[in-house]
Amino acid sequence: MRSGTFRRGMHLGLPHQTIGRGMPVRRLRPIVFVLAVAAAMACGTSGDVAQLSETHDDFGIPLPPSGGQSAGRVVSLGPATTEIIAGLGALDRLVGRSIWDTWPAEVTRVPELGDALRPSAERVLAARPDLVVLDARPDNQQAAAVLRNANVPVVALRVDRVDQFLNTLTILGSLLNARARSDSLRRTLQATLDSVRQTRSGARPTVFLPVWNAPLMTVGSGSFLSELVAIAGAKNLYEERIESAFVVSPEDVSRRDPDVILVAPASAAEWSPGGRWAALRAVRTGRVLTYDTTLVGQPSLRMGLAAVSLARLFDSTRAVQ
Repeated sequence: MRSGTFRRGMHLGLPHQTIGRGMPVRRLRPIVFVLAVAAAMACGTSGDVAQLSETHDDFGIPLPPSGGQSAGRVVSLGPATTEIIAGLGALDRLVGRSIWDTWPAEVTRVPELGDALRPSAERVLAARPDLVVLDARPDNQQAAAVLRNANVPVVALRVDRVDQFLNTLTILGSLLNARARSDSLRRTLQATLDSVRQTRSGARPTVFLPVWNAPLMTVGSGSFLSELVAIAGAKNLYEERIESAFVVSPEDVSRRDPDVILVAPASAAEWSPGGRWAALRAVRTGRVLTYDTTLVGQPSLRMGLAAVSLARLFDSTRAVQ
């Protein structure tokens, strides 16, 4: 599978196009960005889990010094980091964002500088930033090098898992002289996730999470989605896989026969009783659940609420015979 083919299918960078069954991309941007990144990862990456560091970014470059004069003009190209910056009370410092960064709503007033994957270094430089935050994907290494050669500090961070999100929260809090605020947000998020986890007991249904239908893709334990499912009291059908996302065969899904199918609303029709998946137990018993993509669709400060919403969904299946 080539990433270019996937990009055309997902209409990346075309916010007024549609995806799936007529749902506007503008409404699905968070989950579409996650899918785009997942596709890039599924095309030739090793699936190794990145080691966390508070001294180096995820390209292995030392972080800019913190504790002194913080950046006054920041470009953030990624939904998670842009939301964190807003949550830190530093939205007034943002001078650029990617097309995917639309939460909270206030960030849409920040100039849009294009895609978060393979961004235009020229457009970023035109914003005159003194700090650029990128998604740490191989596709972004060239832009990072161009920006650093122009003497612009760059921080490249991966935010696939919950611990990576929490680490990013701490790093950005330090770089923006908002460490007290970032520590508070981190404690609140962690406490909510822990609280949900502690309330879950009993049998843990197996859950299949199709994140793309052609080819069929799902997530492994390297994804925050898998972690949220576990926190909410269930088990990812492919929990043993360490990748964030990967291609699976319909035959293997049928062989594993999950208890629950968890889908985005735009994909629900694909899993209807009259469709090609009718033989699956979850489809036959009405255990195809749709989740709120605006809440669950990306790693965010609202992951605690996302875990709560998933726990309620799983509870709803107990009454289904």
